[in-house]
Amino acid sequence: MKKRTYMWLGVLLAALFLVSTVLTGCTTKSESVAPAPNAAVGPIAASSVATAATGSAPGAPQEGIKVHGHWMIEVRNPDGTLAEHREFENALGPNGNYLLTHFLARQDSVGGWVVVLGAVNSGDNAFLDSTPTSAYIVETTNPYNYPNFFKNLTVGVTSGLVLSGSATAQRNGKIEKVSTYVARLPSTSPPSGTYDIASYILTETNLASASVVNLTTGQQVQVTVVISFS
Repeated sequence: MKKRTYMWLGVLLAALFLVSTVLTGCTTKSESVAPAPNAAVGPIAASSVATAATGSAPGAPQEGIKVHGHWMIEVRNPDGTLAEHREFENALGPNGNYLLTHFLARQDSVGGWVVVLGAVNSGDNAFLDSTPTSAYIVETTNPYNYPNFFKNLTVGVTSGLVLSGSATAQRNGKIEKVSTYVARLPSTSPPSGTYDIASYILTETNLASASVVNLTTGQQVQVTVVISFS
């Protein structure tokens, strides 16, 4: 009888130990998967905040504001037939950043525009003053009257700023470089076609050999420049 009692007591103690072990294991597992305090401010949350603040994830490619100058040049023979057609892009010139910054900050006012057509070597220019020089296509308000100044430039807006005008070749030559100028007026002046003593380059480029425009005396060069932003 006493031996049987000890046996049942051993079984009971073994059962109590097993139950205790199972409960302890459950408690340990529950604690291991519980969320840590302040888990929301970890690396993922910090990245999300940066994305919301900048509009892009850290390390993502960035794009700035771009200035585009699209040119179209048509060369017409004296009888009106088309001799050449060229289209190309140019780039912001050395004064471009300065001009845009000062115009937007109202530290200068926008004046008259100029489209310039020239050659790398003066002897290749198709336009004359006292010596072969570039063609200056200007607005009618330009105060200068030189043989190489053509006062027919118009200024408008479509998908961008549109400058359009023409020049007539005064000798055989080439167009190998082009640029757009704009006059800076005092900040107290309203924007107008008035010209300062010096105008400043907004956009310019040297043409690739395949885009060089060859001219003969009497041909008319019709130019359209569209300056836009993206």
